[in-house]
Amino acid sequence: MKKLTIIIPFILLFNTSLSFGEEYAIAPFVEAEYMAYDELRLEENTIEIYPNNQMTYEEALLKAKAENKLLMFSIRATNCKYCDRMEEETLSDITVVNRLNENFITLYYNQDEDQLPLNLQPNMTPNFVFVNQNEDIIDISLGRQDSDEFLELLDTVLMESI
Repeated sequence: MKKLTIIIPFILLFNTSLSFGEEYAIAPFVEAEYMAYDELRLEENTIEIYPNNQMTYEEALLKAKAENKLLMFSIRATNCKYCDRMEEETLSDITVVNRLNENFITLYYNQDEDQLPLNLQPNMTPNFVFVNQNEDIIDISLGRQDSDEFLELLDTVLMESI
């Protein structure tokens, strides 16, 4: 009985290490498969985000006025893991995507590379700045949020803008 008890943990340990080895060996293929899935998912759930090199702040403001929408600046930093998670998880959620596309013109800025509009200064990221058509800042939200928290923020911003 004692021998069996000793052998079982050894077998479990051995199988676990084999499993890690197999996962490592196929990781490039699995990663490529996930990347293809993410690209497909992002094509289906796409926020109309305009990098500042595709649409200037002034153009976005005119578009917001023409479409009766608010502006949202999505501000990130180059090596920000929380920004990556926010983009991958929250900003790809279909409910968030729909709410943003319906009510906001979204401009994307990398605070390490881009000059921020309205004399905004680099800050903690991710950072979301909400601006009305009169160029008044309605709200600033710092940090990563899950989909429910972000939807609540969007609802609050929409109510404050009325």
